[in-house]
Amino acid sequence: MIKQVLNKFQRRRSTVLKDKKFWLIILLFGSIWGGLEVLLHDSLKMVNFSPISPVLTAVGFLTLAVARMIYNKRGSSAIIGGIAGLYKFLGLAFFPCQLFAVILQGATFDVVYSYLDKRLRENSIKRGVIGSLSAYLSYLVFVIVVTYIVPYSFWPSRGLSGVLNHAGIEGSFAALGGFLAVSLGERLGRKVREKFYYLQSSRAPLFYTSAVSVILICWLLMVFL
Repeated sequence: MIKQVLNKFQRRRSTVLKDKKFWLIILLFGSIWGGLEVLLHDSLKMVNFSPISPVLTAVGFLTLAVARMIYNKRGSSAIIGGIAGLYKFLGLAFFPCQLFAVILQGATFDVVYSYLDKRLRENSIKRGVIGSLSAYLSYLVFVIVVTYIVPYSFWPSRGLSGVLNHAGIEGSFAALGGFLAVSLGERLGRKVREKFYYLQSSRAPLFYTSAVSVILICWLLMVFL
């Protein structure tokens, strides 16, 4: 029995590792999200915009929703979040909590999307709930971890009021942005999905060259800007 389970797991892992389309989409959207995350964060901080977090959260959910429309695979959003999180090392300043927040956002979106995907399939507007629930969940888990489990920076000093403010107030802004971002992202994803598949099947060399170029440009811009 155990041997059969292990063999099944190895076959699935081998299939995923060989799936070029899967990894290309992961790298492409992870790079796009990561680049936007750093650029927007640093730009908004320079003009003293506040709060920044809900804006970045909406951008992340928009990117993740488009990616799932093109290639709907469990675990993909979490990996995209991990790649996007790596861009935090390239910002004006590195804060571990920001890296954790991006990775957590990808993971929570993956869990909520995978659970609600088929349940909300009939109504595209209601699917925005995926973004709202993902936002509340990621904000709540984040603030509990950095306040109580792994105390970091100023978070513990804020105590319960800080938890309620981040998860309740900022989380509500993020939930609203997440609702709109997922609704828009899925509509956008449906429109580009057919073109995406067409280029991949009919003009593969151009498609892969373009995708790799976008990935490299995103990383190079973050390194040299």
